[in-house]
Parts: sequence; C-alpha cells; structure tokens
Amino acid sequence: MKEVLIAVILFALFVAVFFFSFKLFHNRYIKGYRQEIDEMFKRYELTFVKKSRPRRADWSTSPFKKPPVLSLSLGQVMNMPISQSKYYIIQTKEGVNIWLEVETTFLSKPKLRFKKELLRKQPKRPATVEVESRNECPACHHPLTGNEATCPDCELSLK
Repeated sequence: MKEVLIAVILFALFVAVFFFSFKLFHNRYIKGYRQEIDEMFKRYELTFVKKSRPRRADWSTSPFKKPPVLSLSLGQVMNMPISQSKYYIIQTKEGVNIWLEVETTFLSKPKLRFKKELLRKQPKRPATVEVESRNECPACHHPLTGNEATCPDCELSLK
C-alpha cells in the first residue's frame, strides 16, 4: 500500500513539474502577448503598427537597462533558467515607440512592463559661421581685405 501511495505522489509531482515546465516554455517562446498589447493600446488610444526585437543601436533610447550578454546562475547551469527577460519595441502610428519587457519566472505569471522610448539626445555641434564674402565681417560689417583669419574689429574667427 505504501509503495502505491509513493508511486502516485511521485507521478503527481512529475506531472506537475512537466505541466509548469511546458507552461514556462509556452510563455517564453511561443506566446506573443498580442492580447495584452491590444488592451494597453486600447486604454491609451494608440494604434499598433509592428512589434520587433531591439537591435544594438536601439538600446541607446531604451527605458530599460540593457541585459548582460552572458550571465550565469545555478538554474542556467542546470539548463533551466529560473527567470528570463525578453524585450520588444512596439511601433505605433502616432510615432511613439513603446518598449515591452516580458519577465518570465518559473511557477509564476509573466510580468509585462510597458514604457515609452526615451528621447534621443542630439550631439552638440560647435556653432560655425559660413562666410560667403570676405569683403566685410559678417558680425560687425567691418571692411576686410580677404586675407584676414580674424576680424580686426570684433575678433571673429573667419576660418
């Protein structure tokens, strides 16, 4: 009798682990989360265009911290990562890019985090003045001979 009870408990444990492993595999690799994306877009009155994975250049405007290329943990050594995050960029017709982070953890529901893309910072360029005519200074209109590197009156660089 004890052997049958132990066998039933072990079988139930095996089925539970198999079920949760399959569910985790489905959430990580098969499910596209389109229903959740559509609900969020409907709430904020946005229009879906396409969903893509971020490229290396896209991480400069990411609201999320870029994950390391390689990270090891006990679960990954045993070929079963305990927690995994995937990132997507969702483009809208309104011109706003929404980032989606999907974090899947064993024995829990996937966590979805939506954030707007950060604004790209334009590099500062030094102000330059294009001089078309060397007959006079463009700033103070002082007469020039055409060979000067700086204006003798206001000391503006003419190069």
